[in-house]
Amino acid sequence: MFPKAAVGSVVGIGSTFGMIGSVIFSTVIGAVLEASGNYWALFAISSVAYLVAWGVMYLLLIPTMERAKFK
Repeated sequence: MFPKAAVGSVVGIGSTFGMIGSVIFSTVIGAVLEASGNYWALFAISSVAYLVAWGVMYLLLIPTMERAKFK
């Protein structure tokens, strides 16, 4: 999907956004646990979030993906 020269940059950007998401989700986990007192809500949120993300990628992104072109 990406040329060899751009793979490092793509991985770095993806890792950065992944870490930002983990920091935000850690805060959300604390708030949900304090409010509910159990882990059931967290498992439900995680399950639904995974399915929604898969659906968005499958329906919106995959049909329009093209090979990246760099000079």
